[in-house]
Amino acid sequence: MLQLHWEVALDTLPCYHKKCTRCGGELFENSGAFRVNANGKRLDVWLIYRCAACKTTWNLTVYERINRSALGETTYAALLENDAALTMQISLDRTFLTRNRAVIDAGSLSWHVLGEPIPHGEATQIAVTAQACLPIPAVKVIAQKLGLSSSRVKALITSGTLLFEGNPKKKETGRGFVFTLLNGWDS
Repeated sequence: MLQLHWEVALDTLPCYHKKCTRCGGELFENSGAFRVNANGKRLDVWLIYRCAACKTTWNLTVYERINRSALGETTYAALLENDAALTMQISLDRTFLTRNRAVIDAGSLSWHVLGEPIPHGEATQIAVTAQACLPIPAVKVIAQKLGLSSSRVKALITSGTLLFEGNPKKKETGRGFVFTLLNGWDS
C-alpha cells in the first residue's frame, strides 16, 4: 500500500471571534504587528488585532514583564521587525490563545493542502499534518486535495472505501489525522 504525507498550510493569518466594545462587531483581524514596550530591562509584548468593522484595536499579550535577555537576540529582532513567520507561529499557539481567551474563526481561514496527489484508484494511506491545531473539518481537507465534494467524501466513508479512525464527520484537522483509501476509490 502506498503511503503519502500531506500538510495543511495557512495562506493568511487567522482572525479571532470577540465582541467589539465599540461597534458590536464580532471579528478581529490580525494586523501582523507587534507592540513592544520597555520598562527598564523588562519588556511587554502584544500582538495587535483590529476589529474588522471599525478598526478598534485589541492587544493580545505575548510576553509580560519578561527580561529582554530571556528572549534572545533573534526573537527580539523578529518582534521589532514584525516578522511574518513569528506572527503566524504566535497567532496559532495554544497557550497564547488560552491566555488571551481568543478563539480562531474557522470561516476566515484561507488554507491549502501540500503533498503528492494519489494515483487514481490506488489503495493509499495518508498522514495529514498541520503546523498548529486547526479548526478545519477533516472532510474538507480530504475533499479539497482529492478534488471531490464533501458529500462525495462522506459517501466514500459510508461505503467503507475511505477508512478513518473516529467520526470523520465531526473530526477537525487539529494537528493532524490519518486515513486510508482502498482500491477503486475513484470509481
